[in-house]
Amino acid sequence: GAICFNKLNKKERALSCLNEIERLKCVKKQSSANFFLEKGEIYLKTGHIMEAIPSLLEALKLERDESIKSVIRYKLARCYESVKREDKAISLLKELSMGSDPFWAMVANEKLKEKGIKPQLNEKRK
Repeated sequence: GAICFNKLNKKERALSCLNEIERLKCVKKQSSANFFLEKGEIYLKTGHIMEAIPSLLEALKLERDESIKSVIRYKLARCYESVKREDKAISLLKELSMGSDPFWAMVANEKLKEKGIKPQLNEKRK
């Protein structure tokens, strides 16, 4: 139901469904990361940044795929920037810049440069 509501642009209804699923503890272990990522993204699309953060943190904790973790880290960094938590944003950007994904490392280093922070270099990627 939540996915359908989301696709129909009924974000608030989708969130209601996701919250009910979580409350009933119907989320299977293997789909938990996707569940929390989807929930976080819906919160972001509805402008509920503070509510998105715990869902994205849970998705990051549960996700196994490093490329998806990079995307989640970047979304979290942007959330923290929006709520004026520069320390957390910078920490996540530094993690990304040192990661194995060259695209996200480049994006993170550009964001760090914008903040006046020297780019991070990952020796393993060279």
